[in-house]
Amino acid sequence: MAGREEFAKLVGRAVFDPDFALALKESPEVVARSIGVVLDQNQVQALSDLDTAEITKVSGAIRNRLGPAAFVDQQQQQQARMD
Repeated sequence: MAGREEFAKLVGRAVFDPDFALALKESPEVVARSIGVVLDQNQVQALSDLDTAEITKVSGAIRNRLGPAAFVDQQQQQQARMD
């Protein structure tokens, strides 16, 4: 079972990476394991029920408020995918 920080890492990444959010919704166990996180069935269900449109809306609101500071550069995104 993913701990609180691991689960927050998944959700946080989904907020800023729409492709990751979609993949996480479609295949939560596989995507979580790809970054070293093991989910229990409740967590899998919660992630399967994600509303990706709502996540995109929240992400946009955060980016609008934070401006350029909200964006992660390409190298950081690539590194995060490798982690």
